[in-house]
Amino acid sequence: MADDTQQGGARGTPLWRDANRLLLLVEEAVRHFPRYHKFAIGTDLRRQAMLICRLVARAFNDTGGRSRQVEALVVASRHRGGDNRALEGALTRKGL
Repeated sequence: MADDTQQGGARGTPLWRDANRLLLLVEEAVRHFPRYHKFAIGTDLRRQAMLICRLVARAFNDTGGRSRQVEALVVASRHRGGDNRALEGALTRKGL
C-alpha cells in the first residue's frame, strides 16, 4: 500500500480505503500471473493502481483545486490499458 507521506489526511476516507483495497487486490492477482504476464501486464496494473492512490491523496490535500484533482482521478479511472506515461502526460497537458 502507499506510504503515509503520500496519503496525508485522506487515510480515513472511504475513497482512500477503496483505492488501497484496489491496490491490494491488484497485488494479489498479479502474484498468481504467469511469469511473463507478471512483469509485462502486472507492472502496468500496479502503476495504475498506485496512480489512483496518489490522485486520491492529491484530491484530498488540494482543497483549492480539488475539482481538478477529482477530474484527474476520473480520467485515470477511465483509462483502459496503455502506457501510464501517456496517461500522466495527458493529465499534465490538461493541467491536472
